[in-house]
Amino acid sequence: MKLANVTIGYPGRRVLTVPELDFGPGEVTFLLGRNGSGKSTLLKSMAGILPYGGSIRLTEISTDGGSKASEVRDLPHRERARIVGYLPQMLAAPDMDVETLVLHGRFARLSFLGTPSAEDRRAAEQAFDITGTADLRNRSVKSLSGGERQLSYLTMIIAQDPQVFLLDEPMSSMDIAHQIRIVEILRKLKDRGKTLVVTSHDLPQSFALADRIALLSGEKLCRVDTPAALCGQEDLVRQCMGAAVRYEADPGLLYPYVLVK
Repeated sequence: MKLANVTIGYPGRRVLTVPELDFGPGEVTFLLGRNGSGKSTLLKSMAGILPYGGSIRLTEISTDGGSKASEVRDLPHRERARIVGYLPQMLAAPDMDVETLVLHGRFARLSFLGTPSAEDRRAAEQAFDITGTADLRNRSVKSLSGGERQLSYLTMIIAQDPQVFLLDEPMSSMDIAHQIRIVEILRKLKDRGKTLVVTSHDLPQSFALADRIALLSGEKLCRVDTPAALCGQEDLVRQCMGAAVRYEADPGLLYPYVLVK
């Protein structure tokens, strides 16, 4: 996915400008910024939910090694869903079991009959294996805790099998055990060559998991760099986030970065 001269916002209010930003396969990028910096709005535009100015292009790699580039706004919904999976912060609780929810992730790949095939069910089983949520399959979505619901929707998106995952604060409603589980899932997806774009407010966690970090502040993209490089730019990170991080090589720490004033 490649962004060029992108502007996003609402009528009469510009939220964010991104001159250039790209996301590659097998790469985890965290979007960091204070509340109102445009992180969620940017993800929605990248998912084709909100309009945008400029260009957001997707390059789909076929099994034979060929590629096809398309503008996000020009793709039909089903075709876009084959490439991009989007997990919002607010998740509904439909009256269905988790297995049915997960199979909904296959809608873009269903035959014209609209019934799940053996391949669709295999994809759902693989998604359950990746997230370790098979024990939830017969539970009602309405009965799930916030963390369980988050995991179930992520399982649905994995069953969708997109190349690009857009995850809006996927650990925001989770206890620490569920957060660690999500961390392992993100690593599995990265190892499978998926492109991961994640928003978060958790600096130590973001610096520990990201290949690159995009800092947003003042209606613009301020810097894109590796966690190691940004760790040495405390003033910039503090200006964008209100705090900075320091690397600590302590094997007893969950994440090798700690907050500093």
